[in-house]
Amino acid sequence: MRKTGNWKLSVFILTAVLVSVIFFQWRSFSSEENKEELPKVDIDSSIKHQNNYFTIYQTIHQLSPNTYEVIFPKNIKNVKCSSDSGKKCTWSDAKKSKIKINGRSVTFSYTIDRKASTDFYLLKDWSIQLKNVQMDKVKIQLSESQFQYGTWIAGGHTVAVKHLDFIDYYVFDSKGDIPALLWRNKKLMKMEVNNWFTIYHSKDTKIPDFDLNVLQKMKELPAQFIFYTDKYPTEQIGSLIILNKRDTENLNAMIVQSQIKNQYHFPKGEEWFREVIAACILERPIGSEKAQQMYEQLVKTLSQEELKRLSNEIVGWSKATLNDQDLDLLLQRITGYRTNFFHENNNEKSPLQNLLLLDPHLVKWKDQEMDDINIILQNGKRMYPLEKMLTVLGYTVKQNGSFIEVEKPNQLFQFRLNSHIFYYNNEKYGVLTNPISSLNQQYYIEENWLTQLFNIKIKVSDKEIHVLE
Repeated sequence: MRKTGNWKLSVFILTAVLVSVIFFQWRSFSSEENKEELPKVDIDSSIKHQNNYFTIYQTIHQLSPNTYEVIFPKNIKNVKCSSDSGKKCTWSDAKKSKIKINGRSVTFSYTIDRKASTDFYLLKDWSIQLKNVQMDKVKIQLSESQFQYGTWIAGGHTVAVKHLDFIDYYVFDSKGDIPALLWRNKKLMKMEVNNWFTIYHSKDTKIPDFDLNVLQKMKELPAQFIFYTDKYPTEQIGSLIILNKRDTENLNAMIVQSQIKNQYHFPKGEEWFREVIAACILERPIGSEKAQQMYEQLVKTLSQEELKRLSNEIVGWSKATLNDQDLDLLLQRITGYRTNFFHENNNEKSPLQNLLLLDPHLVKWKDQEMDDINIILQNGKRMYPLEKMLTVLGYTVKQNGSFIEVEKPNQLFQFRLNSHIFYYNNEKYGVLTNPISSLNQQYYIEENWLTQLFNIKIKVSDKEIHVLE
């Protein structure tokens, strides 16, 4: 009877453990899904421009009953809000930053003053938005009574344009974002290069041949709208790019970084990794000094095929978030070796740490595991941490000026960094390669020199490296 009771208890405990594991895995998965999938909404906006200000009516559709935090653009005035039933909105706080929605839509009306302009105007940060929703279809109707002698364009498709005696009408649509709007006091020519790349320009502006081949590897590339100019400075506002002809060669980098920004969310402080990723896709260094240094490290360490695989793995990344550990795991998947390259470099202001690939073998000395010994691979050769290895072998290691001194009774090695010369018991020797390398503030010695100079043997098996006297 006791055995039966113990058996039942064991089954009960095992079942409880399995249920708990499944529950927590489901909760983790569910949490991740919720984090990545935001409810989608559609937006209809009507903009009327007259008397040096814009009057805007904006309706957000496909809402679910909930309380939403409202993000207001700067410098808006006369804000009003109504529900789909026509009643005034219910605000959840005195600051009017949170709104309670009971229906399926909400409408805002407000005005924005127009700054003085003569030949060019850029309207950006003009839309009220709700936090934690994802914009899907966006439609904008613009009526123009003041700027009738020019052209409006948007970071979205121009659906219709109608010029009347005293008013002009424009209709734009976009997907996934509220586009910026741009006005120029002359007729603009429109050139559709393909189904996602449109260029606007003055009639007398010569358009270069844009090489867009490198962008083909990006998945689901959003439509890009370029205002090509020789007069105004380059600026990117979402899918609308004001491109000065002096910056033509930077266009691909701007588009790739914009796509990376839209596709992935980076932790705070790691957003600059976009430049490193964009460099891998574009196959050339761009961005800050450290971003360029990191790309050069990747080029130096990885083969061309591995670099191409890294680029493809990043483009095909399916999660909404991407961080330093994810990027290190991608490197491990490609090279077969563990690395902390992105993790050790996640602070843009800190000095560059070299890309080190860590040998997976367990290191043993006299059949005892050697703790904290990370062997790195460089140019196909194993490199051992100098001080940790030689301390185990009974040596003391210290730096004396420009020399690294390795010593035990009756033996003194003196190595100079980046030199083929070393001294043994004050006798000078010359070799073909540098015995000692400095990597990430640590000294390493190549396996060949470790065995020859310090009279040890190294045997390598599938999973272990044995260091023998």
